Formats: sequence, structure tokens, C-alpha cells
Amino acid sequence: MPIDSSKFFDSIRIKPTKGSAKRKAQAGQEAAPCEWAGCQNKGSHRVRKGRENAREYWHFCLDHVREYSRSYNFFQGMNPEAVAR
Repeated sequence: MPIDSSKFFDSIRIKPTKGSAKRKAQAGQEAAPCEWAGCQNKGSHRVRKGRENAREYWHFCLDHVREYSRSYNFFQGMNPEAVAR
């Protein structure tokens, strides 16, 4: 019998622990400020700093994430064969 045809499939729920709910709430309140020059919003979104800095991130608000992504050249420093792949 497929699992999704069971009458119990829709009613399975997992109650989050108190600690995980508190951590999520604190993370939302403690969001870093947006790192865009002159912006006062919360930087709730992470954006990778670049290919060379794979584990470093900027913290931007949603509007500045969109602007950064539009202006970022994803193919900079790659040869034509790597771009084709």
C-alpha cells in the first residue's frame, strides 16, 4: 500500500521542542542589520560574497538581495569552456 493513500498520512504532526521554537524566535529578533550602505532595515537574508569566499556572507534586506543578485556577474573569472559546462 502506498504511504500517501493511508488515512493517517495527513494527520501526522511533530510537535517542535520548546528550545527550537525559542531559537527561531531569537534568530528573527537578532537579525543583523542590512550591510548595504545607508540601509537601516534588518539583514535577514544571506548572500554569498563570491566564488572565492564560499563560506562568507553579506546580510542584506530582501530589496538589496535582489539588487545585488541583478548586478552580480556569476561568470567573472571563468574561461569560456567552464561557462559552457
